[in-house]
Amino acid sequence: MFVVLTAVCMFGAPPLSRADVLYDDFDDGNWDGWSVYNPYGEPGDTLTPVLVPSPEGWALRGVGSGYGSPEGAYLVRPLALSGAVELSIEMRARSGSGHPTHSTIALFNGDDWLAGYDYGEFNLAAFHTLYGGQGTDVLHHTFANPHDWHDFKWSRDAQGWWSLSIDGTVVVANFDQDTTLTSFDTVALTVARQQSEIEWIRVSVPEPPNSPPVAVCQDVVVSADANCQADVTAAQVDDGSYDPDPGDPITLSLDPPGPYPLGDTMVMLTVEDPSGEQDTCPATITVEDNTDPVITCPENVVVECGEATDSSATGSATATDNCGEVAVGWSDLSVPGPGGTETITRTWMATDESYNASSCDQTIAVVDTTPPSVTCSVAAEVLWAPNHHLVDVGLTISVYDDCDPTGATESLEIQVWSDETEIPDTGDGTGQHAPDAKNIDTGLRLRNERRGNEDGRVYLIIARSEDGCGNIGFGYCAVVVPRDQSEDGLAEVAAQAEAALATAAGTSGTTIAEKVAPLGHSQHAVSEERGPHQ
Repeated sequence: MFVVLTAVCMFGAPPLSRADVLYDDFDDGNWDGWSVYNPYGEPGDTLTPVLVPSPEGWALRGVGSGYGSPEGAYLVRPLALSGAVELSIEMRARSGSGHPTHSTIALFNGDDWLAGYDYGEFNLAAFHTLYGGQGTDVLHHTFANPHDWHDFKWSRDAQGWWSLSIDGTVVVANFDQDTTLTSFDTVALTVARQQSEIEWIRVSVPEPPNSPPVAVCQDVVVSADANCQADVTAAQVDDGSYDPDPGDPITLSLDPPGPYPLGDTMVMLTVEDPSGEQDTCPATITVEDNTDPVITCPENVVVECGEATDSSATGSATATDNCGEVAVGWSDLSVPGPGGTETITRTWMATDESYNASSCDQTIAVVDTTPPSVTCSVAAEVLWAPNHHLVDVGLTISVYDDCDPTGATESLEIQVWSDETEIPDTGDGTGQHAPDAKNIDTGLRLRNERRGNEDGRVYLIIARSEDGCGNIGFGYCAVVVPRDQSEDGLAEVAAQAEAALATAAGTSGTTIAEKVAPLGHSQHAVSEERGPHQ
């Protein structure tokens, strides 16, 4: 046994990695960077600590043999071990003098090594194993030639049993099961006596038991694509899955893998580590239709007043959607225009089954380019005999307009024109009475007279109507007073009337005066009253 009498410097190096730790050639005198501290010596010796930084994390301190020898070393290395895992400490050493080198490998718990309290040791010359403190001799082994090189392997299996092999032969097995590996966090190697030689030391820590990964899920809500489905990755469902083993990567997968249809789909996230161990968790993938339908409006149109403006006449909108059926409807906003015209803004609306909606506007312009229809007729087309009296000719004027019937009627204007002047200076009695037309708007009366030396009189009646859009319509009719009642006289005045009607109707113009200008006629009902027959 050895007893530690003074403190030992420990270094904050990382714990053993999952690989063999090999230190070699300790007989070259430089200890390969190990930290060396020799506190022992003869009485009166000056103690000179030698601290060398050690990347391996070992601390090497000198120990005495119990006989005052300053030659010795004590190596301490913190371990980071948990659970019932295997541990192997191997060395090759020999003693080089007549006194067998006393060397031990021991495991400690916490700072117990400061008091030399160990759970087991082996001795190069005379091996014995201790546990539960000092003094319990489990094995005593004597070498035939202790100064030869010997290989020692002290190991603990996953079930907690310790064993010792010397030169490949198990000399003790299955002992000290009650001492669990979790209580050990420090390993120490001591080498004492003179001229000790160590060829190599190796500490092996196998891979610890694998810990399975932990799956952590979250529900995912995504929007449907153009095909009314969505691709969702396992990374989107993952909510922090992890592997307890440091450095172990994880792979993620989803079942089913997608793409996912509209609505809710239950999926299972699988998390797998490099050892093939898995964990799963459920999640819900919700695919929503957040895409508006695509709507296309019909062309803007212009229709004549009175024509149909419903969609069968002006066209309908079309719509498509990434997720199925679309309902299409419309509403109108009408802005009245002049003369009964209007501008209709037709808003088309497309709505899908998820109540996403889109709209577009169609403009329908209702215009009026048609003039009012004006008709003119008389009950008495021929007056006789020429007695200067005013005769009610039974005038009838009718006006019709699709867009502005009221305006067309209210704008009605009637004038009477003739190929004979109203007050001629002829000396034959004509002109002694005036005007020759009265009551034009209430019941037209025309004077039954003509010049006796002419071919008869033609009264040309023209009605003019203008709607609110400025379209102008004309109506024409005629009344004649023949020269006489002969067939020729009647035919001659009738021909004059027909020609006058045709000329007026065929003449361009927006006023009645422009219409009759080519005829050279005079307007009647414009003179002051003259004569007894009124």
